Amino acid sequence: MDYVTPKDLIQEAVLSAKKKSALSIGDMMIRGTLSGVFLGFATSLAVVVTAQGMPPIVGAILFPVGFVMLALLGLELATGNFALLPAGMAAGEVSFTELLRNWGWVYFGNLVGSVFYAFLFYLTVTNFGATSSGPVGDLLKTAAQKQTLAYLTLGSSGMGDGARQGHTLQLDGHNRRSSRAGFPFHRRESGGHVAAHHDFFRARL
Repeated sequence: MDYVTPKDLIQEAVLSAKKKSALSIGDMMIRGTLSGVFLGFATSLAVVVTAQGMPPIVGAILFPVGFVMLALLGLELATGNFALLPAGMAAGEVSFTELLRNWGWVYFGNLVGSVFYAFLFYLTVTNFGATSSGPVGDLLKTAAQKQTLAYLTLGSSGMGDGARQGHTLQLDGHNRRSSRAGFPFHRRESGGHVAAHHDFFRARL
């Protein structure tokens, strides 16, 4: 039976980290941007099949397609480099400056690619803004609300704490904090569940 020992695995990780740290800015941007695009494609694929009534497990099975594509093409993903580059630095093959350089450019490339794909996807599902995005847009907006507002339920221990973020948080109709961003937050109790929404997300895709 084929296997890889932990020692061999670490050696491969260090070698990969050294290669990644030597990439030019152009290479990191191209590979990082394509990674963002492919992961955006995988996410939209999972959302579309779920919005069509398929069980969520189908979307979960399809989502890894993006990771397979970027792995086979040798692209750059920030989350993977967050693990590999420190291993190379610990082994003395990658300097701290090279680590920060790689993380910064790859993360920026991932961001550019994902935002670019999101824009293209928006144009597609809304027919260039002429129509409603339908169930796909509703599902995306719900997911966006959960991702961006769930921290509000954590109170003062959460990353979304209004004292640090400067947003208005309303609980049972009472203002808790003043807003600098101008987007009022609301939270209401319904059937034992916390329902959060943000006026900013009321706009249709």
